[in-house]
Amino acid sequence: MHSKLIGKDALEAYITIILDNPNISSIFLAEFSQPPLLRERTGITCEEEEIVTKALSIRESYGIPFWDALMVSCFYRSPVPNKLLDAAMYHQDTFGCTKEYSRDEIAKGDVQKTAKTLDNGRILAITSEVKLKNGSIYHIPMLDFHCPISSENLQLITGVLSRLVSGGALILESGESYHAFGMQIISKEDFIQFLGKSLLFTPIIDRAYIGHQLIEGRCALRISNGGRGKKKPQVVSVLNG
Repeated sequence: MHSKLIGKDALEAYITIILDNPNISSIFLAEFSQPPLLRERTGITCEEEEIVTKALSIRESYGIPFWDALMVSCFYRSPVPNKLLDAAMYHQDTFGCTKEYSRDEIAKGDVQKTAKTLDNGRILAITSEVKLKNGSIYHIPMLDFHCPISSENLQLITGVLSRLVSGGALILESGESYHAFGMQIISKEDFIQFLGKSLLFTPIIDRAYIGHQLIEGRCALRISNGGRGKKKPQVVSVLNG
């Protein structure tokens, strides 16, 4: 049924999934600015700059996430690279920039209007939280992958998703890698289990992404163009439930 969503952008696909579930009464979207790069937000020392350079080289050579490469590059270093450790703790809170949209507003196209009027440099993201008609909060399983785009890696993340979500999922190209969100909502308790199990598949799944979602208590995925030239995520495959 959802194979018709292949080729659609993330926003259209997401809205389709929401409207297909009559129990969902509202959703939550976050609008924020691209967070600064590491070198833009901390005055690092020459020794720490050397660590960053090494981490970038490791990322380029082995394809592992930058922050994982940075942590490895901190091994056997003296003095302790405190500014880099502080930078690793940086978390962009999105609760202050979140807006709730009712089912009627979604059907009227209000979310699309928000996306079209987005200021330059701003990012619009869907969050995993959905409010049901009985007032309870459930979650849409969401993941950010790190592996590069290829036919083999698409099969790989399909295999990972089949072990983490039930009820099917949409897989989207996000620029350099993939996003995914499930088509079956889950409880808060199951959501925490889902994120915990997802950590077992890092670095296929981005470890830092999972960490930030646990801090936030919900997931978020970009549906607009991103900073630094990232395109709108687009559905490329459907995992049937």
